[in-house]
Amino acid sequence: MSLGIRQVLVAVVGALLVAGPAAADDSARNKEGFWTVGRGEATSDNCMASMTTQSGEILMLRAAAGEVGFAVGANGPMRRGSKAKITTGAYSFDFAPVFNDKRDLLYLDGVMDDRALAALKLARDVAVSVEGRTVLSADLEHTGFENALEALVACSNGKSGWWGPGVEVQPAAATKEDNPSKERPLHKDGIWTLAADGDGCVASVELKGGGGVVFIATSGGRDVTVGAGGGGSSFKRGRKGRFETDTHGFDFKPLYEGDGYLQLDTFLDGRALFALRHAKFLRITVDGREQVWVELEGTGLPDVVTSLESCARGEKGWWGEGAALP
Repeated sequence: MSLGIRQVLVAVVGALLVAGPAAADDSARNKEGFWTVGRGEATSDNCMASMTTQSGEILMLRAAAGEVGFAVGANGPMRRGSKAKITTGAYSFDFAPVFNDKRDLLYLDGVMDDRALAALKLARDVAVSVEGRTVLSADLEHTGFENALEALVACSNGKSGWWGPGVEVQPAAATKEDNPSKERPLHKDGIWTLAADGDGCVASVELKGGGGVVFIATSGGRDVTVGAGGGGSSFKRGRKGRFETDTHGFDFKPLYEGDGYLQLDTFLDGRALFALRHAKFLRITVDGREQVWVELEGTGLPDVVTSLESCARGEKGWWGEGAALP
């Protein structure tokens, strides 16, 4: 986390501790009346969401360009520690806490990964502890938290809504193909790219930690498979792969191209495609080792899959020319 973002967290949480969650200049409460969401100041490049617990601590989430961090504000000094943990009903992760000088602010020095965000989104409660001592315990049920989190991410991506205006962001740039003079068309939601590649079409999404996931459609859209690139890192080879969404899963034999790319040895059947269109996340493991985790909810994937199949049938669209069919 950069010094600038640290300063934002310290300044904003300090203001919240003094004036309460409504102190942000350009924000609004959700309809349930628990969460305050907004960009804070008009010139801010990030958005904040905050809720005060019954015991007076403040849980605050900060998002910049869709990436989410968190902080805890206390009524007085907290005992320092080197090990901290966030726990929900179904998930927990450890982190190294950072404290301000007064020790009334604790925050994550970085951003939450996709797995932590997915678990937090579905949580009914959340607790934060330092060296086993609870510093915050919050009941999230009936507070409108899931919608507040979605609003926070949307605000940080420049979208306006009940929370007010979003931050000002630069237009998203499409990723490049091997030919740097040619851009891959970017989907309207700004996450997936799609383009024809010979007699098939490829939809791809970049992962935060590097690399990406690709959906490949051939045979006029009848055959769709999935691959993943390591982004410069190597995959440890294995024999048994597992493809999973939140509602469906199946085993496959991993195929490798060098050490940096793996692909399913099979095509997705109708059930798998249906599950993928409605999936909240996609997980790929090999011999029990997680190789890929990507959150899909809110990325426009249902339309991307439909567009991928249309492209593979040779049709034109937002992606440009379709596949070159025989």
